[in-house]
Amino acid sequence: MAIVEEIKGLSYHLRIWLQHLPSDSQKSYGLVLPHRYAKNTFDLVFIQVKEMVEEFSTNYTLNVRGLVDTNSIPFLKFSAIFWMECLLFASNKISRNDFDVHFLDRFMSGNISLQNIPKVNLILKPIQMLQRFDIDNFIAPGVNNQSRATYFHEHYKSSYFIKDFRFDNINVNNVLICRFVRFEPRQYQIDVNNNLIPPGFTLTIDLNSSKIRITDNADLNMLDIGQDGELNVCEDLLNSKLKMFREDVLEGTNRELAGTSLAEYIVSVACSSASILCLVLTLMTYVLFSELRTEAGLNNMFLSSSLLLAQVCLLITSHM
Repeated sequence: MAIVEEIKGLSYHLRIWLQHLPSDSQKSYGLVLPHRYAKNTFDLVFIQVKEMVEEFSTNYTLNVRGLVDTNSIPFLKFSAIFWMECLLFASNKISRNDFDVHFLDRFMSGNISLQNIPKVNLILKPIQMLQRFDIDNFIAPGVNNQSRATYFHEHYKSSYFIKDFRFDNINVNNVLICRFVRFEPRQYQIDVNNNLIPPGFTLTIDLNSSKIRITDNADLNMLDIGQDGELNVCEDLLNSKLKMFREDVLEGTNRELAGTSLAEYIVSVACSSASILCLVLTLMTYVLFSELRTEAGLNNMFLSSSLLLAQVCLLITSHM
């Protein structure tokens, strides 16, 4: 059995979107990149991604592509979207654990900052791509239908990359370093909307007593669907979704109770007041008529007094 620290040189498969995060000013006036600046932006993305990969490996193949919205492309969620696919072999000089941590920190945790236009800073957020999403078969028809869409593609293969060699790749995502919960295919359902770039999705996980839904693309970094169809979800993501689910249930319950609380309050006060009045009249009757104060009558007086005291205290504490 190999020691984890001695496992080195494994092969990894990285597929991520690089989603543009507009600044406040860019949100206000929108971001439109003429073709010249769009090409410059893509070149900067490719160069920076290539440099990032080479920090970890000299044995890799890299595909970087992009779409830039210069004319309000209807199927594009953001003004600029890039994506990359990379196959690489990890360096033999670093253990698997260290490689996973540093590689994920570089490609999943931080953002990529670009200065393609003077005084314009572009921030790109990495988001894992759904493994079942076929880029080539979907992007090409979409671009062909949009004659003004600006599409870029760059491919690079290192001279050391092993050709014609079959190997199993490790999907790069945070599941590699987090504690995760595994679900069988029958325990979840995923619906993908391929009419948008990047595609929208709804992941529903059945927890028997409840169901949680994951729809945010950024959450894809915290889950993975293996080749066997099993779903692995990081505990942190699962706990946050469960917390939101409980809060939604509690909020819904409070909304349902809010409509009946006033009516219940009025009925409760009215009934308690009537009961207190009847008990007071009962005690006054026993006080005014001495012949009623027999042994049984005294017992009724003590019982009425106890009930009167209890109901008065209950009415007072409910208003404190």
